[in-house]
Amino acid sequence: MALNIPAAVTTLTTITKTWSDAIRESLLWLATDAPTCRVFHSANQSCTNGTLTTLLFDSERYDPAGCHSTTTNTERITVPTGAGGKWAFGATVSFAANATGQRQVRILLNGSTVLAEDIRDAAAGGEVTSITVSGQYALSAGDYLTVVARQTSGGALNVSAASAYSPEFWAEWRRT
Repeated sequence: MALNIPAAVTTLTTITKTWSDAIRESLLWLATDAPTCRVFHSANQSCTNGTLTTLLFDSERYDPAGCHSTTTNTERITVPTGAGGKWAFGATVSFAANATGQRQVRILLNGSTVLAEDIRDAAAGGEVTSITVSGQYALSAGDYLTVVARQTSGGALNVSAASAYSPEFWAEWRRT
């Protein structure tokens, strides 16, 4: 179901059954199918040294409004029709244990504009380095968000798949 916005009222009129049905359907949509999703990847993903790598998300925890696909453009969370406005979003990425270099995670708008970013040195002692980034931004229908990761360990390093934790990516519509 999509948000149903009836034509604007310009004069005083009686609310018709069409109007009341549209209001009821829209309220139901807001209460049950408001755009929100949380996605993850079920296996490790290799991140090449020194290169921004777009992360893929092959599974969904929830996605009632169809913001994500597990078969096409799996790297994206896309704003559906009727859901432009303020959005909150975030991602958690955990890199395999390695004490060398830096780790970086970004959330991009439409593949290019950086909306959130964190860069940090690798965890001391060869521990796992985990980064969570989040933000809020006004998005339009058709806009999409992606997560990219970069590391400088000197060789390829995995973004580790960890149950309910990494890599995870989410977005929630906050209305207009």
